[in-house]
Amino acid sequence: MERRMAAVFTILLAAFLVPVRAFSEAGSATAMTDTVRVTGDRLPGRGLSSPVAISEVLAADLQTERQIGLDEALDTVPGVIAQSRSGGQDVRITIRGFGARGAGERSNAGTTRGIRIQLDGFPLTEPDGRTSLDFADMGSIERVRVVRSNASALFGSASGGLVDLFTHSRIGPRSFQLRTAFGSFGLQRQHAIGTLPLGSADARLSVSNTRFDGWRRHSRSTTTTLQTSILTQLSRSTDLGVFLAATRNKNEQPGALTTDEFAADPRLADPTFVTRNYRRENSIGRLGVRLQHGWQKDDLLSVSAFVEPKVLHRAERNRFRDFTRVHTGGGVSYRWQVPVARDLDLRWTNGVDDAYQDGTVLFYNLGPNGTRASGPAPFANKREAINTLGIFSQLEAHPTAKLNVSAGAHYDLVRFIFEDFQNPALDAKRSMNRVSPRVAAAFRIRPSQSVYLALSSGIEAPAYNEIDPPAPFDTLTGLNPFLKLAHSFTLELGTKGTQALSPDGKSFFRYDLALYGLDVYNDIIPFDDGAYYSTAGKSRRLGVEVGGELRLASGVYTRLACSVSRNRYVEYRNQLGNFADNQSAGIAPFILDEKLGWEAPFGAFVEAGVHSLGQYFADDANTNRVPAYGIADITVGAHRQVGGGRLDAFVGCDNIFDARYVGSVFINGVGGRFIEPGMERSFLFGLKYGGD
Repeated sequence: MERRMAAVFTILLAAFLVPVRAFSEAGSATAMTDTVRVTGDRLPGRGLSSPVAISEVLAADLQTERQIGLDEALDTVPGVIAQSRSGGQDVRITIRGFGARGAGERSNAGTTRGIRIQLDGFPLTEPDGRTSLDFADMGSIERVRVVRSNASALFGSASGGLVDLFTHSRIGPRSFQLRTAFGSFGLQRQHAIGTLPLGSADARLSVSNTRFDGWRRHSRSTTTTLQTSILTQLSRSTDLGVFLAATRNKNEQPGALTTDEFAADPRLADPTFVTRNYRRENSIGRLGVRLQHGWQKDDLLSVSAFVEPKVLHRAERNRFRDFTRVHTGGGVSYRWQVPVARDLDLRWTNGVDDAYQDGTVLFYNLGPNGTRASGPAPFANKREAINTLGIFSQLEAHPTAKLNVSAGAHYDLVRFIFEDFQNPALDAKRSMNRVSPRVAAAFRIRPSQSVYLALSSGIEAPAYNEIDPPAPFDTLTGLNPFLKLAHSFTLELGTKGTQALSPDGKSFFRYDLALYGLDVYNDIIPFDDGAYYSTAGKSRRLGVEVGGELRLASGVYTRLACSVSRNRYVEYRNQLGNFADNQSAGIAPFILDEKLGWEAPFGAFVEAGVHSLGQYFADDANTNRVPAYGIADITVGAHRQVGGGRLDAFVGCDNIFDARYVGSVFINGVGGRFIEPGMERSFLFGLKYGGD
């Protein structure tokens, strides 16, 4: 396996170095520009004219964080619950309730569902809707954009919205940054980033290494990630981006605790997880290429392709599991400025996306200390493949300077392919398809404020670990014949804007308010403790989201994200009973994040924050109640010019009052095990040096 991955990485590196040499030899024939875009953006409108709920987090907001998990970038986004599972890279993410489902040990450990996550415009989300966060290196991110609206009409299986991670989106000047941080429970992180101009292009390299001994028993993790990219402007109208990444990580799994264990000592782990050394080890590479060409003012052709080989090892559920997978795909889209009436700005975007993942799965009996048991043959030997084909079309019109109207639809065809090499009688194929429409309008009340209304729909495919058929069908087929695509409809009304508080614009107030109601049909619900799943439920969610930022010329600033929601099952029945009108599991009805800080003119800063979640239930039967909590943190630091660069130093403390709280849960945990404790008081010390 290791040799195979080394060969793949060598091929990807060679493919990357060819354009590097070509761009370097191009010299300075074309002047340096900062207008290269490589995202192929599909969202209608721009800024305040976009009729969707969007939040953005910049790299500057993440510099004093631990930079281990994606929760650090999402904790100030309204409507989002991002919970660190053990203080490491594993994060449970929900947006307006999407992503919350699961059952016991299958509760999204190491992955998230229902939410599309992209890195530099290429999907991290696999074709079956699951997303592993291996490449979500917070230190390399220049910005994070979160689309909280139902985004399936634009991106396919994305009922829960979109999380866009950007590492390199514009050609810039030479720069470098070195960062080291260390903290409680053996946390050590080193990170280096550099950008080098190459004539009409630039190259960027990011390398990071993170080690965390874990604050709970059996929760150690190590991660090494490399990300490098080249952006070039081949001509005035043609841009090319090449992105290469590789990561290797190992994460021990502490599992969930019972209520009594949590009360006795939250540092404990599930004894079975410790004895059997449950863990994940991933080695993943990725190469992505995007070419964009514009013919006229707003006509744009975008072509992209990527390949992502993976070697994954698991010790879990009393099995040693080997996965060898290749995730490939790409897309073509064309945005046409339709020549109609002179005073009507009409844009028509059409495109096709395709993603395919294929590979073998080998299950072995578990040996001592979580090793692979010796034996002549694996316990299971099968192939799991899935393909998603998406075709989308969107019309966007600006009848007046203040009004933006858009309408579109996305057709998705999801195809599962299963082969059992030990029992070919179970071989099976299944296809699911659906059209997701969307209509929206945004109106500028004034130049600095808009209101919008949107009606959108979405789909969510069952994940591959949810398609096992129940008895007696498990003797006839390898794919559950009863599962369907879950689909949803969202109605959303919102307003957003910016208000200047001083003539020079240094003092301002930015705000975002959204009200939504959504119904989910064919909810994917667990049976027999998650041994298999069915699509037979219906859920309804109503909510209000408020986001705001106030900055004053004096250096004082505050950021707020608050959400209040009602989340209920409308129809839900399984062998355990009728759960209609129960609260949806794993979704907190109240979320509050508040930060208050001051940046002094002499280079010092201080920031304090509060994070609070209301009580919710960890199971569909509403018997395991998760209590509400609130925790606080504080960070202080300073910077000064040293040797032509800037040196930053900071120290932070999370959970300063050492509150004991439930940080995350196993949804529908088995045997009373559902609590993943939140991390106790911890400290972080960091130094960063960078310049041009």
